[in-house]
Amino acid sequence: MVAKEKTKKETTKAKTTKPVKSSPKTVKAVKEDVNFNDEVQQPIIKRDAVKNPIHDLDKKNLKEFKGKYIEGVGRRKSSVARVRIYLKDKGFSINGKTLNEYFPVKELQDRFILPLELTDNFNKFAIAVKVSGGGFNAQCDAVVLGISRCLVKFDEKTRPVLKKQGLLSRDARKVERKKPGLHKARRAPQWRKR
Repeated sequence: MVAKEKTKKETTKAKTTKPVKSSPKTVKAVKEDVNFNDEVQQPIIKRDAVKNPIHDLDKKNLKEFKGKYIEGVGRRKSSVARVRIYLKDKGFSINGKTLNEYFPVKELQDRFILPLELTDNFNKFAIAVKVSGGGFNAQCDAVVLGISRCLVKFDEKTRPVLKKQGLLSRDARKVERKKPGLHKARRAPQWRKR
């Protein structure tokens, strides 16, 4: 039995070790592939992404705010923002992210801060926002309305300044609903001659 097993193993080894005959064209192609693979297998150097120190500082300051707060709701199109102003902390938190992360565009950041700067309350409160729905512009407008309403609840004297800038008015324009039989709200199918 043992002798038969050895002979089977030896025959399988012999079969696998036989050299394969090939034409000179295929050998050249194989050599080119080997050179190509050697180049690809070289170690790839990974570069670290450039870190912005401002973002790191914001992340360190990012925390869940506690204590007394004033709450306000802002809406624009299909986005809804629930804003809380904490009186004892400082900083911004929007859906668990910093202001720079959530609104990377500077124009949106300026619009976000506008009611605080007009009322001289910038960097006096912590603002926590939960916003959903819509796009970035609509979300920013909803947040601004929520912040303005909170500031009016906090101090009634800020109302004329915010009202003059139009930050307390709710923009009620929304997308009109689609009607049955039409392509969109008012777009009717094209009439065809038959």
